Amino acid sequence: MIVDHLPILPVVLPLLAAPFCIILKNRILCWGLVSIVSLSCLLISLFIITSLVPGNPLIYSIGGWESPVGISYFIDHLNGVLLFFVCMLTSFLILFFSFSLDWDISKKNQYFFYTAFLLCFAGLVGV
Repeated sequence: MIVDHLPILPVVLPLLAAPFCIILKNRILCWGLVSIVSLSCLLISLFIITSLVPGNPLIYSIGGWESPVGISYFIDHLNGVLLFFVCMLTSFLILFFSFSLDWDISKKNQYFFYTAFLLCFAGLVGV
């Protein structure tokens, strides 16, 4: 089910959306894609926080390998709150990018910024 893969979705969604910003090469479409990804990660993180049980963290084993051999992704209450705050700040920041980004980056190169932003967002959420 999709609920089993819910802990890893806030990391995977920005990583999957970043190449589409390079392919689209349109600043308005890239802004829309980044805003959809950040808002969906915000909703997913809110659902993760509400589904956490005290003393029982969410554990996602990447590739199906268990912890001693493979990579495990843990989300406890502290990580869930940090995940929510990062997603919330990203969702608020993306609303102001359309206004302030024109001053710093030319309009034809803004899709590079959105690609780098999604990759940095995936890195922050994955930690």
